[in-house]
Amino acid sequence: MTNEIRNISIEEINNYDYNDYILGIGSEGCVHSFYTKIDKFIGNKDKVDRRYSFRIITPRVPLKHMDRVLDKIKEFIKVFNVESIVVNDYGLLYRISKTEGLISEIILGRTLIRTIEDTPWYRLIVESEQEEVKNSIIKPNILHLQKLELFNIYNIKGVELSPVKGNIEALKKLKMYGIKAFIHYKNELATIGRTCPLMRALEKDTYECKKDCNNIVNIQFKKGYGIMDEKKIQDEEVVPDFWGIENAFYHKFNIDEKFDYDKCDGVIYNYLLDAELNE
Repeated sequence: MTNEIRNISIEEINNYDYNDYILGIGSEGCVHSFYTKIDKFIGNKDKVDRRYSFRIITPRVPLKHMDRVLDKIKEFIKVFNVESIVVNDYGLLYRISKTEGLISEIILGRTLIRTIEDTPWYRLIVESEQEEVKNSIIKPNILHLQKLELFNIYNIKGVELSPVKGNIEALKKLKMYGIKAFIHYKNELATIGRTCPLMRALEKDTYECKKDCNNIVNIQFKKGYGIMDEKKIQDEEVVPDFWGIENAFYHKFNIDEKFDYDKCDGVIYNYLLDAELNE
């Protein structure tokens, strides 16, 4: 089992021995945060223990940033021991497959591996469906033979998943195809916005956000739409609070507390979120 510590700062890794972990550096949602965190490690390379292995976390990438993101990946690989790259953008996945000299092991990030269970109120959506239909809907979107065959073409060796019940069966099927499954510890990714909620709240421009990339924003749902009327939200508690880091929104509403992490190939501990979500 290969466990990962994600979103840890360069200052904090020197306060504890993390040699039993891979260090995840980058961002799964924000390209500006990706640059900031990658540059921080490269600029302070002499302060980093060279025994550490790294996993580069890449975000959704706007087309105008594609070449720069690839350059940053190459630059980081020249400096540090990179074990794998987490890809959260299909365009970047294609570009990496066409670029020589990059790391061979690719992991699909969970922004691409979606299941309806990641939506806190998914039970309201499927409650009137037959049991057979519910089970089909809840499965992750990669459990399809043609998609799994594409994994070989793009050197995809693993995927990231959230610890929800629907993914327990997915672990077994992925292992049948030789695909590793890395599970995020006690958190789910609800969605990714176009811009950072903290920057919107502070009425700042995107480019002013670099110093705030490690801040966690508590986001409370105030109004329901469609099937989620306010009374149902209050009576059934179907909408939890969300936590925002950069432009990603996290929660733990549908987490399976009995999820067997020992069955996966590695656990991902989010240094920023774990303390906040598990208080």
